[in-house]
Amino acid sequence: MASCGQTEKPKSYIDPEKIKEPLIKVNHQLVGNEAEDIENYIARYHWKMEKTGTGLRYFIYKKEMV
Repeated sequence: MASCGQTEKPKSYIDPEKIKEPLIKVNHQLVGNEAEDIENYIARYHWKMEKTGTGLRYFIYKKEMV
């Protein structure tokens, strides 16, 4: 017998609130690892990169005189 008014959660249900904090921690770790990889790459090629307050890195290859 089937019913559209099912009130029980499926057995595979995962409460998002239980996994929210661990996922945030993992995400912070991955972002930190990525930032470290970027810094290592820049250092390997001896690039003189500028970094903005938002974390954007840029390099002016050639300045045009206007």
